[in-house]
Amino acid sequence: MIVRPNLLEFIKQINAPQANIVTSIWKDYEERTENRPFFDWVDNVGYERCQLHTSGHADLDGLKTIVSHIVPKHIIPIHTEKKGMYCEIFNGVIGLEDGEKFEL
Repeated sequence: MIVRPNLLEFIKQINAPQANIVTSIWKDYEERTENRPFFDWVDNVGYERCQLHTSGHADLDGLKTIVSHIVPKHIIPIHTEKKGMYCEIFNGVIGLEDGEKFEL
């Protein structure tokens, strides 16, 4: 079952005698105040814990592969500090500012 720290109360209701908890969030997120109750509870009940980070960030080769398969009309870069770089690499790039709307 895929869970997130904000599902702690739901997980407590399952009351599984044994469990392995595999997290995919960045290790430092486990220490955030809002996530501590979840991880403290997991540790206190004695569940095995494994951290296996999966990144939401794509590298340039990955982006090129996706674009070559999808062949989009437009590309709108998000969650990046280098929006201008996309114009140098891809066609149809639309650089929006945070909060700016784009009409389809």
